[in-house]
Amino acid sequence: MPPSNYPLAERLDLTGLKCPLPVLRANKVLRARDHGDVIEVTADDPATAKDFPAYCQTAGHALIEAREEAGGRFVFHIRKGG
Repeated sequence: MPPSNYPLAERLDLTGLKCPLPVLRANKVLRARDHGDVIEVTADDPATAKDFPAYCQTAGHALIEAREEAGGRFVFHIRKGG
């Protein structure tokens, strides 16, 4: 994993969960975080590659990193918006 320029407030491992659960779980965590906090979400549902960018745009959060890793795992860094 490449180093990030920002601290992660929380890491969520949502592997094994299928749509819409990864987005719903991340949303629950983000609601409890402070504005500007960054969370990392790891998931293996291929739908998350489209779901998280759409969710962030709709909810007003910043998707600051999105990548696919070996083994079909997706990693997202999301900064909570206001």
